[in-house]
Amino acid sequence: MIGVYIRPKAMTIEQYKAIDQKVRSASGEPRGMKLHTCFGESDGIAIFDVWDTEDDFHAFAAVLGPIVAAAGVEPLEPMIVPMIAFETA
Repeated sequence: MIGVYIRPKAMTIEQYKAIDQKVRSASGEPRGMKLHTCFGESDGIAIFDVWDTEDDFHAFAAVLGPIVAAAGVEPLEPMIVPMIAFETA
């Protein structure tokens, strides 16, 4: 499993919601995604996901990238890290 942290340089909550809606319409539930979060951080937003594999994330990123670009948001640069533990209540 991997964790993916994305801190867009400039993305509003409204842009995030519009992008999220278009991505879900285009791809449905992404294969291999275990967790998706979006939260406020400093003066912007950040995203943290957990995926089964890096390949699953990259397949999703192929759908996400053009939608982000069409929304006028700079390309997202994810930080990908191996998960050590992942638990749910």
